[in-house]
Amino acid sequence: MSEGLVKLKEIIAECSPLDIPTDQIRSDSRFLQDLGFDSMSMITFIVKLEQEFQVTFPYELLVGEKMATVQNLENTLSELIAL
Repeated sequence: MSEGLVKLKEIIAECSPLDIPTDQIRSDSRFLQDLGFDSMSMITFIVKLEQEFQVTFPYELLVGEKMATVQNLENTLSELIAL
């Protein structure tokens, strides 16, 4: 597991309202349905991601499938970091 994925899972566990341990966060976990995120926790989560990874999420990446699962978000983050 990459260092970036480990950090991503730590931030997910910290921000998830369900208090899910990192070892139970899978790549196919969905933020809303599986991890219990709501609109406020997603905002907090995105801000933490932007600070930790020193990226900015354009609006078009915050909607739809780009943010649906952990794997989708990991791919999106990788693209932003590569820019």
